[in-house]
Amino acid sequence: TKLAESTHKSYMGYMVKQSTFQTLMHDMMIASGARQDDVDGIGAGESTSDNFENNPKLTKLAEVLVEHFERKKAINESTRAIVFSQWRESVGGIVKMLSSQVTSLIKPAQFIGQASKKSNK
Repeated sequence: TKLAESTHKSYMGYMVKQSTFQTLMHDMMIASGARQDDVDGIGAGESTSDNFENNPKLTKLAEVLVEHFERKKAINESTRAIVFSQWRESVGGIVKMLSSQVTSLIKPAQFIGQASKKSNK
């Protein structure tokens, strides 16, 4: 079912982000005889935010934001943008990626709202 598939994807995303899992994967790759360049970056010290630069959606996000701010700057208009993320864990990586842009037009700030509370009403 779609619910089971969605729950599985959420759990897998959670597991991959855990340092214990990353360390285990790193150790397994070494034990299996993987090439060193395949092992580098896996496990200890790697975070999902390090992988954002290879994400096509985030690359496109950066392109769209840069274009938006450059267009507004060209006509001397002030503007702002808000980027919404479904996953709290990804917010820091998005801010880091946007901060690394060569343009000084983007000044990202992190804001995480309150999680919704489930009620039995």
